[in-house]
Amino acid sequence: GQSAGGAAGELWTDKWAPRELDDLVGGAANAKAIGRWLNEWDMNFNKRKIVPKTSDKNGPKKAVLMSGPPGIGKTSMAKLISKQFGYSVMEVNASDARGKANGDVLKGVGGSTANRVRELVTNRGLSFGKAGMGKTTEGKTLLIMDEVDGMSAGDRGGVADLIKTIGLSKMPIICICNDKYSQKLRSLQGHCMDMTFRRPTKQMVAKRLGHVARAEGLQCDEMALQQLAEECNTDIRLSLNMLQMFARRARVMRFDDVKQQFAAGGKDVDMSIFTIMDQLMGAHAATMTLNQRLDLVFHDADLMPLFVADNYINYMTSKRQDEAFRMERCARAADAVSQSDVIARKVRAEQMWALMPLQLALGCVEPAALMRGGREAFGQYDFRPRFPAWLGKMSSTNKNTRLLQELNTHMLCTGEYHGTPLSMRMDFVPTLRALLSAPLRDRSMGPEEAVQQVLEKLDSYSLTKDDFDTLMGEFQLARGRKKDALEGVESKTKAALTRQYNAGGHHMKSSVMMKDGVTKGKKRKIKAEANPDRAGDNDVVAMDDAPPDALEEDDEDSDGDAIAGLISKRGKGKAKGKGKAAAKKPKKAKK
Repeated sequence: GQSAGGAAGELWTDKWAPRELDDLVGGAANAKAIGRWLNEWDMNFNKRKIVPKTSDKNGPKKAVLMSGPPGIGKTSMAKLISKQFGYSVMEVNASDARGKANGDVLKGVGGSTANRVRELVTNRGLSFGKAGMGKTTEGKTLLIMDEVDGMSAGDRGGVADLIKTIGLSKMPIICICNDKYSQKLRSLQGHCMDMTFRRPTKQMVAKRLGHVARAEGLQCDEMALQQLAEECNTDIRLSLNMLQMFARRARVMRFDDVKQQFAAGGKDVDMSIFTIMDQLMGAHAATMTLNQRLDLVFHDADLMPLFVADNYINYMTSKRQDEAFRMERCARAADAVSQSDVIARKVRAEQMWALMPLQLALGCVEPAALMRGGREAFGQYDFRPRFPAWLGKMSSTNKNTRLLQELNTHMLCTGEYHGTPLSMRMDFVPTLRALLSAPLRDRSMGPEEAVQQVLEKLDSYSLTKDDFDTLMGEFQLARGRKKDALEGVESKTKAALTRQYNAGGHHMKSSVMMKDGVTKGKKRKIKAEANPDRAGDNDVVAMDDAPPDALEEDDEDSDGDAIAGLISKRGKGKAKGKGKAAAKKPKKAKK
């Protein structure tokens, strides 16, 4: 506990910080587990010399990874447990330990924070008795690395150096983070005992706030305290700060005062998508109202439906009876997700935003209500929700569409090809891949001759080396693993192809797409008539094949003047299929 005394301007978060384990709100089971781990640490690693195994999740570990939302007492618990077991605490903010530790111990003390940490954990402390006694005992030290998820993977050292430090350590290490699902911490989890903290309930926080309010002389009822805890998302640190702010204004805090304060502008609570999934799919979600669950989902209304759709099938319902019951629940959840997709199209395509709560209720809240419980993935527990695969697939689709469009555009520049991206993908890509790779695999001709044939074909089809790489590496429909189109081609032949392409003057044919003299964007597009009998919408005129006098125009002329000698205008730009326009005799272009 803590007395009501203290400096007048002291923050209540410091004044009423827990002084013993009984002062902590929640986390009793985690406190006992960390206590057992500390009690066995010296015997396991300093006496029995056990080597921890990353593959053994239940085996002894040299470090603990405490994870959970901010403001729930993780650091306070680590300090109090260490004190209870007789450890002196050294605390380091891991986000400041940027540099990689130097291998030379002599440079440790005068070097970076990482050097000092490395030297600290690789030595054991000694405590000396009273003067003249000559008695020396071994001191116990514990290192707390706070905010380990603040270390950037791009920093020199970073998490990799922390893992090496844990392996060399001769003292217990407690690592603390907010988001254990952070990508940069995946390699660290195998070297630490996982200890996940959840937010306490609003009733537990309200009980602690009531104790502080009575000691500070602030009058408030239970409903007001619970509402304050709920508005602060059961963040004890934030709740104490808000309680102190109310005490500065008046000596009485009512329920309406709390509602009015947060309606005017409360603090937005930032939650990660994995935390939202844990709360929505956990068994404790049964106590939440529909509006509370929708508030969770609206933290990220775009990503949450994808997360739920990818992960709901891997949860075991808390009301599990048999496999038939679980399959029936899965079928109902899948039907809800399907209906949500239909409504989502209305919301996005037709801008019917009033339907968005219904879409999220069907796509997120209902599947979670049907399937909430423990996570199970193919018979093995996996506590990390899977990131939506749809995002990766859509990214690949957009990339392949862009590459296919570029390939189709380059082929149009030949003036001989009049296809679409769909016909290019279905008809031309397999043929082009075989046509361009066959000479390189032909052992009857030398590498130089094979490379020359490929380069000539690239030039004739107005393709670049990037197009060649795209044809060989993308758009493959082979079953199983992707079949390499250049399999069997020697490395020196590939190198010769790249070298000769870069050395030669291989330029794509520059073309002007023309359509009825209509300006589109910045360029005027006029229907080309290189051959009156086969002019069409996809016709192009290659600048490389134009008459020399047509290219000797002044550089400052407009695009229309520059190509005036290359084209013949048909009538006044009417469609070729119209009877009157087709009957007219085409006019000659002015020179």
